[in-house]
Amino acid sequence: MIKKKIARVKAKVAKTKVKSKVKVKAKARGRRPAPSPASVAAASPVNKVHEAALKVVARALNVAEAAASKVAAAEKKSAVAKSKVATAVKNAAQKKSTASSRALLTAKTAAQKARAALAAARANASEAEKAVKDAVRSAETERKKEEAKAKAVAAFTAKWEREYDLKTAKKAKAGKKGRRATRKKKTAA
Repeated sequence: MIKKKIARVKAKVAKTKVKSKVKVKAKARGRRPAPSPASVAAASPVNKVHEAALKVVARALNVAEAAASKVAAAEKKSAVAKSKVATAVKNAAQKKSTASSRALLTAKTAAQKARAALAAARANASEAEKAVKDAVRSAETERKKEEAKAKAVAAFTAKWEREYDLKTAKKAKAGKKGRRATRKKKTAA
């Protein structure tokens, strides 16, 4: 009896797990990937505010590209400094002279500076990426707002036209009935 109950509970838990996985998959299917900043910047503006937002996106993209190139340059410098430290360590171990130990010290300080510059460049690049994301978000919000406005106006116009057509049709129908009635009265008299 207890074993059967345990089996039922396990089966129920398994079913709910499958259902939740199916829901997650459905959500993932429904979600569209975010538009790329380049495609957003290349989009045609829908109004003045959207145009200004697109200009901000383009500027932010340029800043982000510059920051990315600075990161690449800083990474190269850091790699060079690392290799210089390695050679200086090798020389200091072989020669054991004051000049070689001084060279090792300068190589280490240069490597430290290069690492600091790389960290700063990466921080700037991440800030630039955040700025790009914010600009893209604002531009997309503006575009969606304009689309929603156009959709609402179209829906209102369609509804108003339907109501107006019904109203005019009713008037025309009523007018015809009235005329017929008066004609019948005239012919009867």
